[in-house]
Amino acid sequence: MEYPKALQPVATKNKDGKVISWRAIFADLDEQGRRKKKTWKSFPVKYKDVDGVNRTNSKGSVFRETVKQCEKWRAVSSDALIDSKITIMQFIEEHFRAHREAEAVAPNVDMFVRYLRENNWGNVLLKNITVNWCRAYRAGIPQFRRANGKQYKDLNNTYTRLVAELNACLKLAVIEKYVARNYNDRLENPNKNAEGFESDKAKRSKVSREYKLKSWTIEQFEKYFPMLMSISETRAEKVMKSNLLKPREANVRIETNAYKTYWKDADGKYCSKRFNINKYGKVEAKKKAEALAEIMTAEIAKEYEDGSESFYLRERNTFDDIDVVMVRAYFTLSLYLGLRNGEICGLKFSDFDVEARTEDIQRQLVVFAGDKKRTYDEDNMLEVNPKKDSFRVISYDDTVQQLLDELKAYHILNEYTSDDYLLQKRYGGRIRPDYWTKSNKKFQTYAGIPKHEQLKGTHSGRHTHLSILAKGGLPISELQYRAGHNDIETTARYYIHIANDKDASAYFENIRKKQDAQDVDIK
Repeated sequence: MEYPKALQPVATKNKDGKVISWRAIFADLDEQGRRKKKTWKSFPVKYKDVDGVNRTNSKGSVFRETVKQCEKWRAVSSDALIDSKITIMQFIEEHFRAHREAEAVAPNVDMFVRYLRENNWGNVLLKNITVNWCRAYRAGIPQFRRANGKQYKDLNNTYTRLVAELNACLKLAVIEKYVARNYNDRLENPNKNAEGFESDKAKRSKVSREYKLKSWTIEQFEKYFPMLMSISETRAEKVMKSNLLKPREANVRIETNAYKTYWKDADGKYCSKRFNINKYGKVEAKKKAEALAEIMTAEIAKEYEDGSESFYLRERNTFDDIDVVMVRAYFTLSLYLGLRNGEICGLKFSDFDVEARTEDIQRQLVVFAGDKKRTYDEDNMLEVNPKKDSFRVISYDDTVQQLLDELKAYHILNEYTSDDYLLQKRYGGRIRPDYWTKSNKKFQTYAGIPKHEQLKGTHSGRHTHLSILAKGGLPISELQYRAGHNDIETTARYYIHIANDKDASAYFENIRKKQDAQDVDIK
């Protein structure tokens, strides 16, 4: 008897005795060769398919699905391909979609499915996909349009996304023994000379120029980094007294699972801060809320009493929701370690080995993007692996260590150490990656850096770090590891854009001078 072997499904009933789902059962052998019953998965009796049509799972249909699954398992263990008439669309819905959306940070499965349907390729048998079919798939991408009929602005990006989805789909089919080979892998782009596309050489040149514009030189870094580290903790703000009706008090009220401190500032703006009972405990959360209420009440009263008849100057925090130490920390980690935005936001104190002076990069934070199939936390963020699983351990210097010491003291003083994250808001809670994206130029403006000299975005600090290392002569293999690049061509761009072509002309100039000297000697 071959194992695993499909068994008859078991019904799951509600309290009224009605069957609501079927549990798929199969038998397999354990390590001692004994027969054991196991559950594969549960099938609801009634469900809707991808087109929204109501469907029904019967006992017989579930049994047949279990038989097919057991055949797959047996085929995998025997290294033989599964003899199946499954179409590419069936494979996507039954195998690929859930796998892709669980593994990829930014999957494009819906776009992939729409492209296949518009070209009537959904019914192509998976085992019949060839090199020529993959070439035709790639060649048709320039004619693909958005759902509203408009053309995609960046055809290179559209091409890359659709090719990546087909690649991932066929890779999974190879793993699950449906096909022997991924014929789409490393095919040449048939559209490279078409209108709207760029050749690989042109793209590399363009990216290299962009890298140069996005990063600071060594001289710029030495000039502007100290300015970023000197942003003032507070700033003066002019407030008209006509906006003030009377001194306001901060109040506390209990809500579901939290104590909330709320008040109106001198401008009449509503402000609040919640202290989670599950996090702090009921007694501690209440104490924190009441303490904050006292502080804010005293601050509001002081602002009202100070100043002249028409207006007064008040000193307030430079930023509303974070302290300046977090800004210093972000730019230090970006410029001194060359980390990606999400990797910086995901750093914890436990990732740093103080004795070895190394940092273990093992996660990144990503922001909720409308994917209901993922489980996000209360901050609408998800903790995932670094981009392209670029786990790595890199060294750091005294500047970063001083920053860690400052952050530890800050968190201990404010009692925020429980979450272990380096970057947190003023009253606790992780800082979202998109916060830095939106506020990056504002931070540099407060530091006094001229607009035309400012870093273009959060990735520019990473570009600066890697470019300076490349200029300093760090071997490209070491730079690739530090950057966490899978492809060494990506790393090579940091070398391309710092190349000094004057060395080439100087070489021939030296040859000419030697020739002139020889001519003089002859004469």
